Amino acid sequence: MVRTFNLEEASEFLHLHPDTLQQMAKHGEIPAAKPGKRWVFIEEDLVDWLRDRYRKDKNQCSGNAVTFGGSISSTMEDAFDALVGRQIERKRRSTTTDSRLNSGNRAS
Repeated sequence: MVRTFNLEEASEFLHLHPDTLQQMAKHGEIPAAKPGKRWVFIEEDLVDWLRDRYRKDKNQCSGNAVTFGGSISSTMEDAFDALVGRQIERKRRSTTTDSRLNSGNRAS
């Protein structure tokens, strides 16, 4: 027989806050259905989802160890700049100070 959880039961099972789980379900990040006004989670789907998270976390940690501390590498910063489209060089602003200096002093 298939066991189902409501939002509170599923959040307790996964050790997540109910609001976090609700947002994850709403965005399709976790298997869930909302046949009426309430979210329904199937225990087997949650177990599969959780096991999949173990595999993803294990794959991310193998081989390419990341050291913590220090500064961000320039290649990572360059990749971030390319992603967000941030411009490194700032445009020069117009620097016409001549009009401001003479605006209060009129030559007689």
